[in-house]
Amino acid sequence: MQQTLESQSAKQAVIFQLADDAARAVTETLEGQRITVGRESHLVDLRRILKTDRPDYLFIGSSYLLKRGEALLASIKKGRPDIPIIIAVTGKDRERLLPMLGSHVSGFLHEPYYQKEILFVLSSAGRMIDTEIRNKIAQQLATNLGNPHKVFIGRSRNAQQARRDTIAARKGSGHVLFIGESGTGKTQLSFCVHLKPGRFLAPLSLYDPLVDLKKKRRSVSPFDDAYPSGTLIVKNSQRLVAREALLIESMLNKDVGSGRKAPRLIIHHDPSLGIDERFDRSRFAHVIRIEPLRQRPEDIGAIFGYYVNSLSAALGNPQVSITPSARKMLVRYSWPKNVRDLIGLVIFLMVTENGGMVDPLSLPDFITRTDPDPFGRLSLENLLSSKLKPIVSQMDLNKVEGLYNIIIARVEMPLIKLVLDRTHRNQSQAAKILGINRNTLKKKIDEYRIGK
Repeated sequence: MQQTLESQSAKQAVIFQLADDAARAVTETLEGQRITVGRESHLVDLRRILKTDRPDYLFIGSSYLLKRGEALLASIKKGRPDIPIIIAVTGKDRERLLPMLGSHVSGFLHEPYYQKEILFVLSSAGRMIDTEIRNKIAQQLATNLGNPHKVFIGRSRNAQQARRDTIAARKGSGHVLFIGESGTGKTQLSFCVHLKPGRFLAPLSLYDPLVDLKKKRRSVSPFDDAYPSGTLIVKNSQRLVAREALLIESMLNKDVGSGRKAPRLIIHHDPSLGIDERFDRSRFAHVIRIEPLRQRPEDIGAIFGYYVNSLSAALGNPQVSITPSARKMLVRYSWPKNVRDLIGLVIFLMVTENGGMVDPLSLPDFITRTDPDPFGRLSLENLLSSKLKPIVSQMDLNKVEGLYNIIIARVEMPLIKLVLDRTHRNQSQAAKILGINRNTLKKKIDEYRIGK
């Protein structure tokens, strides 16, 4: 897959109800990717544009979205179910947007002023760009669903313990409680618990109250449909309504091993939302805790390498490797969506880098900002290579001539200027430092019009 963001043409985006500075940053970035950008401030005009021009992306400001609620997203998706919606989030709105995660939204832009973060979210939302990669990830997970060592990567003590506990739960019986933040791998390990030998054909039901809230549910039919001999996975248990919680309590009180009058329950709880657990831990035969990625930094490199290697092999893409300085930045980053964010980064780098070495200049800005001096740790060779790589990879081989002289001039001019400034315009001293003749230096000063 040789496609890059820059190669996408004839695409359109609409910016709706963004602050002027954020809209300006998004517009400049998108136009740099050959995406035509339009701005709308009225909902009536937005609906008309979505219907007539059929843009490829929609950016919405979070403040306006919170005023109108999820009904706005549902109405937009009803008319354009295929359009990726990206929410530009302001700091004070982040917590209030948590219930909308996955609700018709393709991406959240937490820092709309940084080009690399805009490109990162854009690559995740662009169907033509990353669908193939995401399909490969889904295929890999489906192939390895029964193997905790394949779906839950990591060398940390917590990762090893989570795999052992999952295998124990798969061999045993009784209900299971997974405790971990969004994106840590609870669902994948839940499938591993269900798919134990001899149960591959056993019925499996999955219920997520956040997803059902979008449908304005008034019943709890997923519980009624669960097979007595099967498994019921309940995600986001902290979002269950009272009636649902009572039904689960009744299931927890039944003996799954002997009477088999209720499904085996696998309950998920996300402690990061600050909501108490809905059910007593003593009701569960197995309690499996998964720490967030920021608390097991030794797993970040292993997960990154695993997905780079497996996806490169599956897609036939050249592998990307990562410099030690860039790796340290990955460890310092907080990973709010955990492994889900890390997989998104791998996809972004595979699309934008197309092989080669990943250094701090290759990473999205929201990651590099965790290091006070990311570029000061790069060698001059790596710094120049990072700047030259996109130029060389995108140039038209039939049109470009004299590239050597062009690049040397671009490097030579700032070097001469810096040395002259450092020597207070003493040309003799500057020429000696540069190792060139004074007359040659004077000629280059005139040629580059330095100081004029």
